[in-house]
Amino acid sequence: MELFAICCPECGASDLDPHTTYIVLAGEQRRIYHCPTCGAYFSETKNTPLAGLRTRLSRITTVLDALNDGMGVNAACRTCHGGQNSR
Repeated sequence: MELFAICCPECGASDLDPHTTYIVLAGEQRRIYHCPTCGAYFSETKNTPLAGLRTRLSRITTVLDALNDGMGVNAACRTCHGGQNSR
């Protein structure tokens, strides 16, 4: 069982073909999918809270771990060398 199945944001189909990959500014690789049902192309982060983020996922994980451990927002941002409004 897959926890987060990727579905087409246009038609909801789940039988998708990986089309290509691209590198985000942080150096991580993301995938572009093609939906053979409706012909749409979209990124794996489309319609997710991660869409448009330029911050490395590892850094986001570190900040979320700090917040989960009871650290306040200001302290977590100071510790991880980021601003509260960082993207």
